Amino acid sequence: STATDLLGYEIGVGRSNGIYTSIVEAGSTPSGSFTFGSPGNYFVSVRAYDKSGNKSLFSAPLAITVTSDG
Repeated sequence: STATDLLGYEIGVGRSNGIYTSIVEAGSTPSGSFTFGSPGNYFVSVRAYDKSGNKSLFSAPLAITVTSDG
């Protein structure tokens, strides 16, 4: 996909590296918000898609740990 036909981004979130159980539509910028259901370890990644519906591979994941306030 070239930059001229880029349509938007999706953010993948999951508990296993490379297995994204939630996909959040981010629109034209690779940013968004997500509410994590419970504390624990998560992986977050981004992929682009074009006007024809082609999707890139997910980026290298970012590993994060969500902790409780309690």
